[in-house]
Amino acid sequence: MEVVKAGYAKCLADMLVHAMSATITYNGAVTRPQILTLLETSGPLELKRTRGVLHARAWGADYLLWIDSDQTFPPDALLQLLKHDVPVVGCNYPTRGEPALPTALGFDGEDIWTTEAQARSGELQRVAALGLGFCLVKVPIFEIIDRQLPGVRLFQSDISPAGELITGEDVHFFNQVRKAGLPVFLDHGLSWQIGHLAETERKNADAVRAAGAVAAAPARPE
Repeated sequence: MEVVKAGYAKCLADMLVHAMSATITYNGAVTRPQILTLLETSGPLELKRTRGVLHARAWGADYLLWIDSDQTFPPDALLQLLKHDVPVVGCNYPTRGEPALPTALGFDGEDIWTTEAQARSGELQRVAALGLGFCLVKVPIFEIIDRQLPGVRLFQSDISPAGELITGEDVHFFNQVRKAGLPVFLDHGLSWQIGHLAETERKNADAVRAAGAVAAAPARPE
C-alpha cells in the first residue's frame, strides 16, 4: 500500500501552485507550464516507473518529474531544475536509514556528498547515477534510448542469490541513459533543500530516557 506523507503532500501542492503561476521561456517562447499529475500505486516499482514513462509519452509531455511520496522540497523546486535545460538533472537526498548516506554515485561507484559550500556555489555536477526520488527528465530522451538501445528495459533491479540488492531500478535506469550517450547531472543547490521523511519507532524506554535528560538539564536563565 502506498503511503503519502503529509509533508510531501503540502510540498507538492505548494510547488504546483508556484509552477502554474510562473511564466517560463521554452523553445524561445514565453509560456505557462501545463502540468499533468501521474500516480502509480500498484505492482512492482519497476512496473510503476515504466507506466509513468508510457503515460508521459502518450500525453505528449516535454518533461517528466519523478517525485517519491516521502520527499520534501521547496515551492520553486521544479523551476530550479527546468532552468538547467539538460537531459537529466536531479537531487542528492539522504537515505532514510541510519547512517544517512547520499544517493548520488560517481563514475567509480563512490558516494557523492552534497556540502553546504557546493550548495552555495550552485554547482551542477555530472554523475553516474542518482536516486529517482526527485529527478527531472526530458521525455525526448526515451526516443534516443529506444534508437540507441532497442528493446532495453529501462527499469530493473538486480538481486543476488543471497537476497542482497546489487543494482536498484534507479541505477539501472541511469546506466541506460549513459549508454545512450546522455549525461546525468546533480543539482547541489536544490539538493541542500530536499528532505527525506523517515519513520522512527518510539518506545517507552525512549520516553524514560528523554525524561531523565530533561530532569538533568540545567535551568535556563530567565
